Amino acid sequence: MDDVKLRKAASPRLRRAFKIANKHAANALPKSSSTLATWIEDMHRYFEPTIIEEIRTARSKISISFDGWGSKREKISLVGVVAHFIDSKGRGVSRLLGMPELPGHGKAGKGTYFASKNSSAVLMYPDQAQVILPLFNRFNITSDNLGFFVLDNARNNDTTLVELSKTLGFEPKERRLRCMGHIINLIAEQYLFGQDSKSFEDDYKEKGEKDRRRMWRTRGALGKLHNLVSHVIASGKRTELFTKLQDELNTGVAGGKRWKLLLDGGVRWNASYIMIRRAFELRPALNAYSANLSVSSDELDSETFIEDYLADDDWADLELIKDHLEKLFYLTKNLEGNADLQESGKRASHGALWETTIVFEALLSHFEKLEDRAKYGEFNGNPRIQSSITLAWGKAKEFYVKTDLSIAWVASVVLHPRFKWQYFETHWTQSDARYITPAKTKLKRYWEQNYKGSSTASNRARSKTPDPQEKSYLETMLDSMAPANSSSRNRTFARRDQLTEYLAEPLNDTIGPLEYWQMKQFVWPELAAMAFDLLAIPAMSSECERVFSSCAKMTTPESGRLKGTTLWSHQCLKNWQRRGAIDITKYNNAMELDLNSDTEN
Repeated sequence: MDDVKLRKAASPRLRRAFKIANKHAANALPKSSSTLATWIEDMHRYFEPTIIEEIRTARSKISISFDGWGSKREKISLVGVVAHFIDSKGRGVSRLLGMPELPGHGKAGKGTYFASKNSSAVLMYPDQAQVILPLFNRFNITSDNLGFFVLDNARNNDTTLVELSKTLGFEPKERRLRCMGHIINLIAEQYLFGQDSKSFEDDYKEKGEKDRRRMWRTRGALGKLHNLVSHVIASGKRTELFTKLQDELNTGVAGGKRWKLLLDGGVRWNASYIMIRRAFELRPALNAYSANLSVSSDELDSETFIEDYLADDDWADLELIKDHLEKLFYLTKNLEGNADLQESGKRASHGALWETTIVFEALLSHFEKLEDRAKYGEFNGNPRIQSSITLAWGKAKEFYVKTDLSIAWVASVVLHPRFKWQYFETHWTQSDARYITPAKTKLKRYWEQNYKGSSTASNRARSKTPDPQEKSYLETMLDSMAPANSSSRNRTFARRDQLTEYLAEPLNDTIGPLEYWQMKQFVWPELAAMAFDLLAIPAMSSECERVFSSCAKMTTPESGRLKGTTLWSHQCLKNWQRRGAIDITKYNNAMELDLNSDTEN
């Protein structure tokens, strides 16, 4: 299920190529893109019951992420809805449920405007709930098996949850969790671009090339680097010159290689980080390229040399930026992975909610330490760097406070056998220690009101323990922050509350959280059900972004017009096939053609 445009998949040239390989193969190909679209939608209807059955037999509640996407070319706005749960085999999985079209949205980005009390217009999407609810009904997601929502910070998401709660009966603030990737993006953007990043981006779109270069220079060394890299890659001749300089000057990891410079492409912090990192790898060649501009008679070359040459102080600033953002970059990469809850031992689950609280603590500590270093003048009194640190730290604290609105953040860590309350008792010290007792009370209440005494848990098989793998950046960080394991904790063996018994057990750092609860489900069935529900929640809503990226590849100017239903069906099939939920070759007893079996014309 590659993102091949339907017109190309049904082209006469492709039919002729297949016929050369196998004369019978051409007869299996569609003769038009409309026929192929019909096949895709039929196949989607054929396999959808498989996903419905997966959800019916899931071991956990169904957590949801959704986001909006629009195509101006196709004049459609869609809502991608993804379900996250632990399936009957004990695996943490994500399934795209659908991409319903927002009614009345003739242009991407168009919404419904409501006047607030102060008469200012606010863009919202109350109709998101109207298209999500039928999808929930289609997959039998009800108030009984609905979990949490992992969404970005858009205000229309809050509105949608309020609308959904009216039908499904849940507390929106309690069920609303914020995508960790989006939070890290906001923190990093504050660091790089300050509080006016949105206005900078809006103004940038309206400017000509010369004014754009001036705007970037207001960003200090980062802006100079942006302009310099833009100058190199804007022309084949300049790129060729830079490549020759690499042959002469590349050393270290770039020695003997020819690498392309990477441009950040606007207000995108991770792209800026990658641009800086690559610039350091190619620094000798980049400096030599800049020096060559000094003897050029070209007006743009002269301007670039005079205004954007990177002096040693500029490189020093860029190195600070790179070092300060490195932790955010690697944590984002780890968390945006698909949650793999079958991993055993100390291996991180890569994208599970329990990791986000720990990541938050690490980010706060990171910027607190940078703030202290700035106060002692370590950054040479650089006001831009000092301001960046303060703004990023403030943004991190702003969102960390919001985690208190839902018990899920804390509960997911407590129900990890390696951390429990010991994690918070280790890291919430001094003034933060006062938050532990209220958190314990809140978790106990949540357990008693929603799980204690229920019969939701059933017999479940264990997952196979995978072979050990190399640790990631995030795993190394988790190792350093985990509380010490101690088996000397006193226990009483009288029958007690399941949560109390679990907390009395010593920490377990030998197996992963999901495998642990599969072993304990017969001992503490209700608590295991609660643990499964929390372990199924992803850290990010990144799956929606993956789907939209795929949609964008299918709706280019070279492609034919696509209906929203065709995009919906194609993306669902792609998601289900790649994640192992279905086998497309089993569609209507389909058979794979052997292209080598017949070479006759």
